[in-house]
This record gives sequence, C-alpha cells and structure tokens, in this order.
Amino acid sequence: TDWNVGPVFSSSSATRLVPSQAGVWRIQPTAIFANNSSGGRGLYLRLNGSTATQHTLQQMAQATTGAGFAGLSGSEELALTTLDYVEVIVFQNTGAALDLLGNATALAANTAVSMRLVATSTATST
Repeated sequence: TDWNVGPVFSSSSATRLVPSQAGVWRIQPTAIFANNSSGGRGLYLRLNGSTATQHTLQQMAQATTGAGFAGLSGSEELALTTLDYVEVIVFQNTGAALDLLGNATALAANTAVSMRLVATSTATST
C-alpha cells in the first residue's frame, strides 16, 4: 500500500494538515514538554477550525517534577476530503510559557505529527 500520497502541510497556513486526497487518515501527534511542577497539559485535534469537532487525544491533570520531560501522544482516524483540514492543539496552564521540546532525550522523544492515509474509501460497514 502506498501511504505516502503527497505533502499534507498547508502552504498558506503552517498550522494546518490538509489531506492530498479523500479517505480515512490517521493523525498521530506527540507533544513533549520540559517537566514543570504546576498545571496540566492537553493534546487535541481540531477539524476545520471548529471546537465542535475537537477530538481530545490525551490530557494530564497532574504536572511532573524533577529533571526530564513529560509527553502527550495520541492517534485518531478521521474521514476527510481535500476540502478539510486538521490542526493539532497543545494546551498547558502552568501560568508561564512552557516550551515544547524537539529532541528531549537520546531516545529521540520529539514533538512531532504524522498524517497517514489508511483507506481511500470513507464508507463504513454495519
């Protein structure tokens, strides 16, 4: 199966993932934060800019302490057309800026997102 079906990042809006063809797409974001002793974190997918179609992937209600990092990740399969777009929303409420990390450890725990075509038909079976 050829799952690499073209670029998915919007050239007009860098925050948007746009399917290159209609089908079912698996979106898999990961957000890595430096440890912080307060607040919570959240990771969401938003379809076409609407909070009504927001998919909660993972939340951490309790902050982590000490050296190192804390990560959120998830996966969602969505039936999309070429007119749709998906945004990854990362939330934190420590009360201060908290950076996302690019290469958190030697294990390469990176903040990243992938979007992969898993089916060319959006029909569901009953």
